[in-house]
Amino acid sequence: MIENLKDLWDSPRNLLPTDQVRRLEVRDALVDIGATLLSLPTRIIQQLGKTETKRVTSSQGAGQADMFEAVRLTIQGRSCTMDVMEVPDDVPVLIGQLPLEHLDFVVDRRSRTLIAIRPTAASTCTNSIEEPLSMKRTLLTLLLSFYAGATLAADKPPIYLWFEPEWFDGVQGRFAYHGGPSKPTGSWGIAGPGISAEWTQGGESEWNSMGAAAEETAAECHREFIVPRAGRYKVWVRYVDHRSATEPFKVQIEQAGKAAVSGELGVQPVVPPGDEYELYWGFSFGWGAVEGPLKVGPAKLTLKIDKPGEAWRQLDAVLITDDLDYQPIGREKPPFAYVSAMNLAPGDAAAWRGSAKSLPVGKAWQRPRPGQKDFSMWTGVDADAKWWSAQDLDQLSRYDVCSSKARRRATSATSSTSSLPAARTCRS
Repeated sequence: MIENLKDLWDSPRNLLPTDQVRRLEVRDALVDIGATLLSLPTRIIQQLGKTETKRVTSSQGAGQADMFEAVRLTIQGRSCTMDVMEVPDDVPVLIGQLPLEHLDFVVDRRSRTLIAIRPTAASTCTNSIEEPLSMKRTLLTLLLSFYAGATLAADKPPIYLWFEPEWFDGVQGRFAYHGGPSKPTGSWGIAGPGISAEWTQGGESEWNSMGAAAEETAAECHREFIVPRAGRYKVWVRYVDHRSATEPFKVQIEQAGKAAVSGELGVQPVVPPGDEYELYWGFSFGWGAVEGPLKVGPAKLTLKIDKPGEAWRQLDAVLITDDLDYQPIGREKPPFAYVSAMNLAPGDAAAWRGSAKSLPVGKAWQRPRPGQKDFSMWTGVDADAKWWSAQDLDQLSRYDVCSSKARRRATSATSSTSSLPAARTCRS
C-alpha cells in the first residue's frame, strides 16, 4: 500500500475526509536488490498527487531522475515513510534496499520471499503521523526481481544483523561513569553520547551505548529477531575493555526456549596492551565474540549481568553474522548488501585522477614503532610555570615534559623511555 503522507496528516485533524486520502494498492511491485530507493512510475506519482523536490543523477550515471516528496509505504503490516524516485510508466514499482532496511526485511534468494527480521509488526522506521491511523494488512504481492548487476554471491550472500543494545527491552534510565562510581540499579541504563574518552575513539555507534555499574549483579535486556538462514554464526559485541580489570557480562541467543549460542565476555582482554586509548584513558572499545549454530526462525538475544565486575560494563553494538571470517573494526558497519548499490567509483579512476603508488616515502616521514606498531597518544603536558622556569629547554626531551600519568602508561607500553615516540597531540 502506498499513501499520500500529507493526506494522512490532514485527515485526523478534520482537514480532509478519510475517504479522500489518496492511496494505492499495488499488486505487481518488484523487490530489486540492485536498487536503493523506492521508485514509482509517473502515473502512480500523479495519482498520489506528489510534488517534485529535486533532480538527481541515477545510479547508472548516464541519466537524471526526479525525486518526489515522501509517501507512506506499507508491506505486510509494516509501514515507513520514504522519498520517491520517478521511473517511466513501463517500469513497475521497485522496492530497493533502503525501504527493506527500514522495514526490517531481508531477502531469501532461494525461496524468493521476504523474511522479517523482527517477529513483530513494528518496523525500525517510526511513523511521522502523531495520531494512530487505521491500517489494513497489505495485499501487496511481491515478485522478487534479481538483477545481474547486483554484486552479491550467487548462492549464499553473507548475513549481517546489526543491533543497538540501548534500544533493547529491559534498558531503563541512564548510566554514566564520569560523575564518580555508579550504584547498581537492577538494569542496564542508556549511556552516552560520551565525553573525550569516547570521542577520541570515534564515538559510540549511533550516538549512544548502554552501561551498568561494576557492582551490578542483576541486569538483563533482550531483543527478538528472525534468523534468516540456518548455519553457524558469530555474535560480536563492541564493549568497553578496561586495562587490568574485568567487566563480565553474558551473551545468549535462545531458540524454541533453549540456549543455542551462549558465552561470557569481559573476562579476557580484547584490546591490545599497547592500545593508545586504553593507555591514556584506562579503557578502550573492543570487539569480543561468541559462536554457535542457529536455525531458521524466531530467536531471542539476551545481554545479561549476573555477577559483579572490577569495572563498569558498557556495551555499544551487536553484530550477528554467518561470515565467520569477518572482523569488525571500530564502529564501522559491515558490508551490507545495499552498500554495493552505492559503489559508483569507476574502475579506471587511477588512469584519469593519478595514483600515489609510485610516491616514495622518506625515512623522515616514519615515526618510531615501539612494539612493532604505530603509536600516538595525548601527552598531557603539565602547565606548571615554576617547573618550566627551572628547566633547560634545549635539553628537554618529550618524555621529560609528559605528565606523570601519560609517562607511566607510555613507559608501560614501550618498556623503554628512550623508545618513546613523538606524540601527535598535546594538551595542557
